[in-house]
Amino acid sequence: MQMKRTKKVLVLLLITILLTSLNVRSDTAPNLLELTEGIYIFGDVHTENITGTYEISVDKIWHEPYTDEDIVDLTLNVTDTPPYDHPFNVTNNAITSFVFKDNRTVLFPAYYYSITVDNETIIFFFNITDTLEDLSEDDIIVTYHGENYTVLDLDPMSELYTNISYWFLSFMLGNAFMREYMPLIKYAISPQATIGQEIDYGQYTGEVTGFKEYKISETERYEVIEVHHEEEIVIIDIYGIDPFECIVGESTIQYEKQTGILLHWIEYNSTTDDYYYYNATKIVGIAPLVSEFSVPTLVLLSTILIAIPIILIKRKKK
Repeated sequence: MQMKRTKKVLVLLLITILLTSLNVRSDTAPNLLELTEGIYIFGDVHTENITGTYEISVDKIWHEPYTDEDIVDLTLNVTDTPPYDHPFNVTNNAITSFVFKDNRTVLFPAYYYSITVDNETIIFFFNITDTLEDLSEDDIIVTYHGENYTVLDLDPMSELYTNISYWFLSFMLGNAFMREYMPLIKYAISPQATIGQEIDYGQYTGEVTGFKEYKISETERYEVIEVHHEEEIVIIDIYGIDPFECIVGESTIQYEKQTGILLHWIEYNSTTDDYYYYNATKIVGIAPLVSEFSVPTLVLLSTILIAIPIILIKRKKK
């Protein structure tokens, strides 16, 4: 009975923490996301625990009637590649966040959470259809071996709950942690950002240092907004339960200029003396810069070259 009561308290605490997002909004301007559905970024990733590939996708943009806001469903999918360095043999994890489109505030850090451990995938998600108005503890669902279960209905003494309990705790605490660590999404900014402007990340800010070119290949290039911030300390305070400090390393981040989506991020953590990075290698749904020798350019050059002798001929006749 005590375990059931503890589980319900944790679930209710998670719901309460997430719903505080409805009242926590950033006023830094411009902060409007201009993402479109179908944008997909694939690339390499290296962090403290993972070396592999990552995917960022804009899955859906929809209007939520309870908050009367447009929400962006943004998915980050990370796959570790051998040799695995993750302490729990995690080979893949994916989260889908709900983000307010008008100011980048994160409503749900992980509305959907998928984790693959030793070739077994466990999925947690909120059963939300059209509105957040009636969200309750009964709406947290786990998918295990292809079957869906309401987490609150699981017997804490069952084998099923034993198998998913650690990752359920990870899902709940991870949501609460990320609400403190990244209250404003770091994977996208407003493409209207200008040089010298501060980019709000919640407990710290970065500065737009310039516009550069990001090259996928000789024929595929993108203009990017470059943002830099120094090493920062973030206080994680989940309802006053033993607050602690986290270090965010000195970072240089590049966002695609048309959409504001993350393409490149390199971070140096002086505590671990290690570099972390995200590096896009494939981009879908965004038009690259026009090449110097593109078809329109060649047509223009041809027109000029044809026009020159005609003008000279007319001059000679005069």
